Amino acid sequence: MNNMKVGTRLGLVLGLLAVLLVAIGGVGLYGIASSNAALKSVYEDRTVPAQLLGEIDSLMLNNRLAVVGAIVTPTPELVAKNVAAVEANIATITKLWDAYRANKLTVEEAALAKQFTAERTAYVADGLKPALAALRANDMMEARVVLEKLGTLHEIASKSSDTQIQLQVNEAKKEYEAGVARYESIRVLVIASLVAGLALAAVFGWLLVRGISRQLGAEPGEVLAVTSAIAQGDLTT
Repeated sequence: MNNMKVGTRLGLVLGLLAVLLVAIGGVGLYGIASSNAALKSVYEDRTVPAQLLGEIDSLMLNNRLAVVGAIVTPTPELVAKNVAAVEANIATITKLWDAYRANKLTVEEAALAKQFTAERTAYVADGLKPALAALRANDMMEARVVLEKLGTLHEIASKSSDTQIQLQVNEAKKEYEAGVARYESIRVLVIASLVAGLALAAVFGWLLVRGISRQLGAEPGEVLAVTSAIAQGDLTT
């Protein structure tokens, strides 16, 4: 470095600092992009599906309660109202379920979804529809017989739905923990880069001053004294 010109030395130091600055900026941008992608995944792949599953679970329970209500109070008006509500809920659940399956599912999610589809189909075909048919025919005895089976089928489907919701919570937790670990890694890397950059700047700065002083045949303190005197108008030096 002693054989380099002053301009070359300054350019080298500034170039190294510029490279370091770009590297730190790149790491920061990567961290921001990763955090943004993780937040998007937690919302789109976990929060939204969990909400859909929660709505489905709630509507399935409402259907069971509507059938029970119509059996307990079998007035024509209430029976007609509850039957219509159950039919509307069945259609709504189908739309919600289709929306859930349209999301990006993991292998475990796909397996649970297949299981729930079969259980929910049985709940509707072997539980709700026979119950609605009995209510429309005003056959409360048959409706009570079907109600027992309806309750069992609902419990099975509801348990499967709860398992899927818990899976969303578990996956969201994993993504959060991965994000925290990524943040810690980036933080350590940035701090290490800053420390290395400051140390590098200090070393090169010292070498630069030392080299210039040697070329002038003086110690660094003497060079500073001369330049200070010149700055104050003393040109005798």
